[in-house]
Amino acid sequence: DRTPAPEAIIQQAVIEQAVRDPSARVRFEAAQTAFYLGLPGPASVDVLIRGLEHPDPRVRAFATWTLGEMGEEARPAVAALVALAKKDGGAGKTGALTAIGKIGGDSPETIPLLLQELKHPKEARRYRAARTIGKMGKAAASAVPGLVEALGDPSALVRLHVVRALGAIGEASKSALPALIEVLNKDPDPEVRKEVSLTLSRLPGR
Repeated sequence: DRTPAPEAIIQQAVIEQAVRDPSARVRFEAAQTAFYLGLPGPASVDVLIRGLEHPDPRVRAFATWTLGEMGEEARPAVAALVALAKKDGGAGKTGALTAIGKIGGDSPETIPLLLQELKHPKEARRYRAARTIGKMGKAAASAVPGLVEALGDPSALVRLHVVRALGAIGEASKSALPALIEVLNKDPDPEVRKEVSLTLSRLPGR
């Protein structure tokens, strides 16, 4: 029997209301209820994708966060999240890129956007960009030159995640070896140097 469980039907209805209700107050309260009900199933992906295009930034934020937390099940939403990241600014762009990283989306269109974020004045946005690139693994090979440049970031946290991203990319990061060795010898932060040592030990053909 493939009939959805009552809980799933309720969850779907609440998600629909959080995205589609004409009242901003009702949408907000439905989004809060959806949070307490837990993450929805794949059947909610389509309506959440429509939520990414909603004129209310709170609806877009709700849809973005929910899709990201759904992980692999939300993979059909990656293209829409890329589109949102391209046209939205500030928290909307950051949220979309973070969601893509959580889903495991490996769309090549995300790389230029993430490399832009790696140059953002706010440390938190640079750190999230580096972390998201790392989650893409081998699919982020084209990001290596930008990551090498980011090894000089003033934030140790950002540098740490840049090093991890290079390690996650693997083979394509071999061109970063000279830069990684320089960081190993000169970086003032011991955690960054330790991460470089681990990354160098894992890179193939080092």
